[in-house]
Amino acid sequence: MADVVDGFAARVRELAAPGAAAGPASREVRAVWGQMWDQAGEVARLAFEERREDALLGAHQALTWLYDQHLLTPDQGPVDGQFHPGVVGVQQILEESWERAEQTRTPWRADQVPVEPERFIAWLQELVAGHAVCGHPLFDFLGERAGREQVLRYMELDGPLNVRFYEVLLMAMVGARGPMRQELLRNLVDETGAGDERRGHANLCRAGLEAFGLSYEPASTAELHGWQGLAGYNHVVGVTLRRRHRYRMIGTLAVTEAMDPPNYTKLLAGCTRLGLATPADSSPDTARQHWDGPLAFYAVHIVQESGHANGWTDNVVLPQLTEHPTAAHEIALGAIGRLNTAADYFDHLLAEFTAQT
Repeated sequence: MADVVDGFAARVRELAAPGAAAGPASREVRAVWGQMWDQAGEVARLAFEERREDALLGAHQALTWLYDQHLLTPDQGPVDGQFHPGVVGVQQILEESWERAEQTRTPWRADQVPVEPERFIAWLQELVAGHAVCGHPLFDFLGERAGREQVLRYMELDGPLNVRFYEVLLMAMVGARGPMRQELLRNLVDETGAGDERRGHANLCRAGLEAFGLSYEPASTAELHGWQGLAGYNHVVGVTLRRRHRYRMIGTLAVTEAMDPPNYTKLLAGCTRLGLATPADSSPDTARQHWDGPLAFYAVHIVQESGHANGWTDNVVLPQLTEHPTAAHEIALGAIGRLNTAADYFDHLLAEFTAQT
């Protein structure tokens, strides 16, 4: 008998193909979906309870393909199963099991999270500063020791979420009002290059990849990463797609804005060390040196994300908690989920890269 994990992710992808998820809700059709849900439940158990590597990969590949149906255009990949109840059922089974597993890594009880806005901000900043992802040695390695192929591999793997971040911000805009809406608009203006299509962040990312002979196809994310990279991608996209996770999305984006500048500063130092790009500016500021050219995506984020992090705190987290103090725990869950999945991914890449040296 074939292992339940074998071919699971590929079968989930097939469910999104034109006609595959269609048909009357006959007894036979319901029976087929019942079998698929049973398989999803077993894969989820093996992945998130038993921590089996092949099941983790299968579960996260499946979630990536399921989320793709909300992000791709019909010419980029199959999207016909987007709202089919059978497909949504598979997604919910995987998500709920993953969510239970992630909550076991939460280092606090719900009643330990401060609900007063100013205290919560201080608590969140302390959480980020003390987490393994802050000052992660992966970026010291990239800055000081990595070879050309390792740095380029990091950039290739970094591409999917960078290219998708515009859609993430657009989905975050739904239901936003007041200071949060204005802050998201400022982020979107920067994300789109302030009207200069060439300077749009997704285009800068693609241009940088192409300059080094790399590429990124939106439908290929699930095949590009191991489960650790997919988990980070799925966390950000998943909390943004699911309306019930609105406050987790806020926490996720709050820490994302804070993570990038110090990490990308070290990455650019590694790129300069390896001669991957000639500085276009004589400024002693590394980011300004690469404001144009193939590393512009990273240079722009070093400068802009620091401002976004402060704006997200002042104009999103504080007003939301003032209006909805009971949302503090949900915001915290989004933050720790982003931090933990990022740390898993960074640990995995560092182990892979150091094994090659």
